[in-house]
Amino acid sequence: MRKTFSIRNPLIKSGVSAFALTLFLFVHLLSWSSSLHHEFHEEADHEDHQCAVTLLQNGQVDVPQIATDLVPVTITFTEVMPPEVSFVSSPAYLIPHGRGPPSLA
Repeated sequence: MRKTFSIRNPLIKSGVSAFALTLFLFVHLLSWSSSLHHEFHEEADHEDHQCAVTLLQNGQVDVPQIATDLVPVTITFTEVMPPEVSFVSSPAYLIPHGRGPPSLA
C-alpha cells in the first residue's frame, strides 16, 4: 500500500510554508547581491560554481507561466414572465350523513 505525505496540523503547515517562502526570498536576495552570495559561501566566484543562486542568475530556472486569456463576458437581462396558472375546480366531495365524526351528545 502506498502512503502519501500529508500535514494535517495547521501550525506545522503554516510553519513549513513560511520556511519555504523565506528560503525562496533568500535565494532571490543572494542572486541579486553577488557580494552577499560570496559571503554566503567562498567558492561563489569560481567559474565552474553552480548552485541555486547561479542558476537563477543565469536564467536557467524555468518558472511555469500562467497563460490567461481574457474572455469578454456578456451579461443579458431578460424579463421573465410568471407562468399562467389555471385552477381546475374539483367537485365537492361531501361526506354523506352518518359518515362524519361521532357526535358528543
